[in-house]
Amino acid sequence: MTNLADLQKNFIHDCLSGKLTDDTVLLQNDVNTEFISAKGLMGIYQQSSIANIMHSMKLTYPVIEKLVGHDFFNGTCRQFIRLHWPITANMDDYGFEFANFLEEFKHTRQITYLSDVARLEWLFHQSSLADDSITIDWLRLSQVPADDALALKFVLAPSVRLFSSSFPVNDIWQMNQECSLDDPNSSVNINLESSQKVSLLLFRKHLKVDILVVTPEEFALLELLMNKQTLANAIEVVATVNDTCSLDDLIQKYIELGVICGFTVE
Repeated sequence: MTNLADLQKNFIHDCLSGKLTDDTVLLQNDVNTEFISAKGLMGIYQQSSIANIMHSMKLTYPVIEKLVGHDFFNGTCRQFIRLHWPITANMDDYGFEFANFLEEFKHTRQITYLSDVARLEWLFHQSSLADDSITIDWLRLSQVPADDALALKFVLAPSVRLFSSSFPVNDIWQMNQECSLDDPNSSVNINLESSQKVSLLLFRKHLKVDILVVTPEEFALLELLMNKQTLANAIEVVATVNDTCSLDDLIQKYIELGVICGFTVE
């Protein structure tokens, strides 16, 4: 008789292996197979596990499900799950690889915009689960010595995510929200042939994640801040994108929105 630790290890292996045969390791006198085979028993657990994972996928990728349809989504998820079993018990961490899978999967790779929609949904999911920002006293910013101003590093809120795509993924996402589907006057004309790049900012305010279209110079600034670059670097890089924009106005805008939540001086 297998000891408990090995039995648990074998159970997990068989449940998550994706393939069940009549010679599963659990057949070795560990399970009473008088009424149902070890393969049948493990099949019950495996199908239940797949159903739970698919439910998690539906919560993370609701727009993808609407775009491809319920049955197609379920079949695609099953193929994805067999290649990418969860590695933790926290299903909020599961599904990151789905966008790349859609890019390569033979039944979806011709839908060229689909993987970018999935990437947007994953970032939306991450933003919704991120930690809250720590409130600071912005009067401290006025107390920074002028000589140290260029060494400032502004801190973005934990929920901030940035994304750019050559497809109008924000319009596709918006068109497939429940409120949009219920409102006949909220239709969005989407030109999938357009090659114009769209830059997006995602951040959570209170309990709601917002998706904003930002200008190239705004995206450049936020990307620099996300990478912990100094104000001096931001001034230099943003000027190469748009030398007429006011960096002070942009920083003030994102402080007021709660996108910038703090600063450090080095």
